[in-house]
Amino acid sequence: QVMFRAGKLAELEDIREFVLTKIIIKMQCHAWRLLVKTIYDCKKAEKKGLYSVQHNIRLYLTCRVGSD
Repeated sequence: QVMFRAGKLAELEDIREFVLTKIIIKMQCHAWRLLVKTIYDCKKAEKKGLYSVQHNIRLYLTCRVGSD
Protein backbone atom coordinates (compact mmCIF):
# COMPACT_ATOMS: atom_id res chain seq x y z
CA GLN A 1 0.00 0.00 0.00
CA VAL A 2 1.26 3.45 -0.88
CA MET A 3 0.79 6.38 1.49
CA PHE A 4 0.14 9.84 0.07
CA ARG A 5 0.22 13.22 1.69
CA ALA A 6 -3.14 14.74 2.47
CA GLY A 7 -4.95 15.76 -0.73
CA LYS A 8 -2.51 14.13 -3.16
CA LEU A 9 -4.74 11.13 -3.84
CA ALA A 10 -7.67 13.40 -4.60
CA GLU A 11 -5.45 15.41 -6.96
CA LEU A 12 -4.35 12.26 -8.77
CA GLU A 13 -7.97 11.09 -9.03
CA ASP A 14 -8.95 14.47 -10.56
CA ILE A 15 -6.15 14.19 -13.13
CA ARG A 16 -7.19 10.61 -13.92
CA GLU A 17 -10.85 11.63 -14.35
CA PHE A 18 -9.89 14.58 -16.59
CA VAL A 19 -7.73 12.38 -18.83
CA LEU A 20 -10.37 9.64 -19.06
CA THR A 21 -12.98 12.24 -19.98
CA LYS A 22 -10.77 13.57 -22.77
CA ILE A 23 -10.16 10.04 -24.11
CA ILE A 24 -13.86 9.14 -24.04
CA ILE A 25 -14.86 12.39 -25.76
CA LYS A 26 -12.25 11.80 -28.46
CA MET A 27 -13.54 8.25 -29.01
CA GLN A 28 -17.12 9.53 -29.26
CA CYS A 29 -16.03 12.15 -31.80
CA HIS A 30 -14.34 9.52 -33.96
CA ALA A 31 -17.37 7.22 -33.73
CA TRP A 32 -19.74 10.07 -34.64
CA ARG A 33 -17.51 11.09 -37.56
CA LEU A 34 -17.49 7.53 -38.90
CA LEU A 35 -21.27 7.26 -38.55
CA VAL A 36 -21.89 10.57 -40.33
CA LYS A 37 -19.42 9.69 -43.10
CA THR A 38 -21.10 6.33 -43.64
CA ILE A 39 -24.54 7.92 -43.86
CA TYR A 40 -23.23 10.64 -46.18
CA ASP A 41 -21.56 8.12 -48.51
CA CYS A 42 -24.78 6.08 -48.62
CA LYS A 43 -26.87 9.16 -49.48
CA LYS A 44 -24.30 10.19 -52.10
CA ALA A 45 -24.47 6.75 -53.77
CA GLU A 46 -28.27 6.85 -53.64
CA LYS A 47 -28.32 10.27 -55.32
CA LYS A 48 -25.93 9.06 -58.01
CA GLY A 49 -28.12 6.02 -58.65
CA LEU A 50 -31.28 8.13 -58.88
CA TYR A 51 -29.57 10.50 -61.30
CA SER A 52 -28.55 7.55 -63.46
CA VAL A 53 -32.08 6.12 -63.50
CA GLN A 54 -33.57 9.53 -64.34
CA HIS A 55 -31.02 10.05 -67.10
CA ASN A 56 -31.82 6.66 -68.65
CA ILE A 57 -35.57 7.28 -68.45
CA ARG A 58 -35.14 10.66 -70.16
CA LEU A 59 -33.07 9.05 -72.92
CA TYR A 60 -35.66 6.30 -73.35
CA LEU A 61 -38.52 8.79 -73.55
CA THR A 62 -36.57 10.97 -76.00
CA CYS A 63 -35.92 7.97 -78.27
CA ARG A 64 -39.51 6.71 -77.97
CA VAL A 65 -41.06 10.10 -78.74
CA GLY A 66 -38.64 10.62 -81.62
CA SER A 67 -39.61 7.32 -83.24
CA ASP A 68 -43.40 7.94 -83.08
